[in-house]
Amino acid sequence: MIQKHACYGLKRRVVLFCCRCVSCDIQFQTLKEKQYHVRSKHGPPVTAEECPICHKTYNKVYLKEHLTTHQETDALKCKDCGKKFSSKSNLNKHGKKHLPGYVPVKDKQREKKYSCTDCGKRFDSMHGLEVCSLDGS
Repeated sequence: MIQKHACYGLKRRVVLFCCRCVSCDIQFQTLKEKQYHVRSKHGPPVTAEECPICHKTYNKVYLKEHLTTHQETDALKCKDCGKKFSSKSNLNKHGKKHLPGYVPVKDKQREKKYSCTDCGKRFDSMHGLEVCSLDGS
């Protein structure tokens, strides 16, 4: 992993590059950015197959599950509200919304239990603390 450090006054920022395109050697900060680049610049992977109904491409494993979205069944339908989903995992994630005490992830506050000994800033993850420590040295 290659690290770039940049300081702006009192604010510190560490830019980490996690992924590199093997075709054109461009670096990306996230796997999602790299995957988008590969799909848009280099085409779908060799193992991808096209859906015969909507003509989108999926890997072989997911295509079978995707095909169920074109069927008029209740297999991927929420039993509580009737909303239909394109995959089992999306239906399962949605199902949590109907549980008592559900709080959307964006509304949750994580406890900041990690404290930097150099600057005193507090973090909700060990990763945040490690990044602060890397930048402060």
